[in-house]
Amino acid sequence: MRARAYVAAVITSGIGLALVFAALDGRHLVEHGSLAMWLLAGAVVVGELVPIKLGPNRGEVAPSTTFTFALLVSSGVGAAVLAQAVGSALADVVDGKRPSRSAFNVAQYVLAIAAAGGVLVGLGVLPHHHEFDPSDVPAWPSSWSTPVSWPARSR
Repeated sequence: MRARAYVAAVITSGIGLALVFAALDGRHLVEHGSLAMWLLAGAVVVGELVPIKLGPNRGEVAPSTTFTFALLVSSGVGAAVLAQAVGSALADVVDGKRPSRSAFNVAQYVLAIAAAGGVLVGLGVLPHHHEFDPSDVPAWPSSWSTPVSWPARSR
């Protein structure tokens, strides 16, 4: 029973937050998104659709993570959340996953990206309301150069 409550809470909060980002940022991103933003968003979707298989019974890794982080720091939380949500949902449809599993996958990504965005806002790196300029970013801690571990996708 606790697991169902947890899954319901993740889905409700994550999908709700994705809808908030869509309402607040969606139109602006569509009308004013840079070529770089659209290329990164496309790479996120492709990375979700073409995961790297680790071997028999060992799962997969989606290369979208790298592009999602790049989109987060270059175009903001809304762009990263929306691109990842679209990519994850599309990949789950192609893979034939149940809607409840897809909703959980999308929601956990949204929550993780929003949390990362919150940290970057707290550090003064985000939000970006202009084209990305590397000189805008304070000295990057060395720990940021290590791979980010994203939540595991449910099967």
